[in-house]
Amino acid sequence: MKWMTKSKLSLYIAVIFFAGAVSGGVVALRKAQAKSQTPSMEKVCHKMQDRLKVKLGLTEQQFETIRPILDRRTEEIQKIHLRTLQDIEAAIRQSHEEMAQYLTEEQKQKLEEMQAERREWLGKRGKRRDRQD
Repeated sequence: MKWMTKSKLSLYIAVIFFAGAVSGGVVALRKAQAKSQTPSMEKVCHKMQDRLKVKLGLTEQQFETIRPILDRRTEEIQKIHLRTLQDIEAAIRQSHEEMAQYLTEEQKQKLEEMQAERREWLGKRGKRRDRQD
């Protein structure tokens, strides 16, 4: 059996290192993307329910008994979240209207573009959540 030359060995090690770096990069990117996506309120509420079940050591019968209470709170929290988002949107819209009197036409146009980008981002975010739920 012939011994590998140093250059071949170096090449093999470099290829293995490169493959590991690419694999690690892909895994890290996917984790970062998963963390950056805000979970839906429904998912948050279900996670809280699961945590209660585990931390309190609830039996399945106990959990099924209190589940309607938790489901009602989930609906309530979702409504509060939606109202909050609407209030935030209204506050942003109002601040833009008040600022507009001090802006040039070019700045107003840029502000409109920024607003359109934000609405588009929110729309995409909502669609992404719908697919996840």
